Amino acid sequence: AGSPADQRLLIQGEVRVSPEVQSQIGAGATVFVYALAEDGSRRPVAIWRGTAAAWPVRFALSDSMGMGAPPLLSSLAQVRLVARISKTGSAQKQEGDFQVELPGVKTGVQGVVLSITGLAP
Repeated sequence: AGSPADQRLLIQGEVRVSPEVQSQIGAGATVFVYALAEDGSRRPVAIWRGTAAAWPVRFALSDSMGMGAPPLLSSLAQVRLVARISKTGSAQKQEGDFQVELPGVKTGVQGVVLSITGLAP
């Protein structure tokens, strides 16, 4: 499934939540982490989806997690990362979701921390 370059992890980190947020979400809530080009389309260049059995939740993004159209994550010097907790499991943002955005994340970085402290804007 793809070349070794496609599988190379380009951004790694973890999603943390504040105690207030943790008290409002159920076990097994769906967590999305996606990378967006800093300028241009709001279409993610890579998406990771997982469930929160315990916090923090670790994630990793690679080119193989893209939407199948340019730009590739590896072609961008930096991206805007978004972490969202969905109570319904929907990929589309819903009222009541919790979210954080972090602009200016360089590709190739490890140890990114996305801290969710409130509802999605």
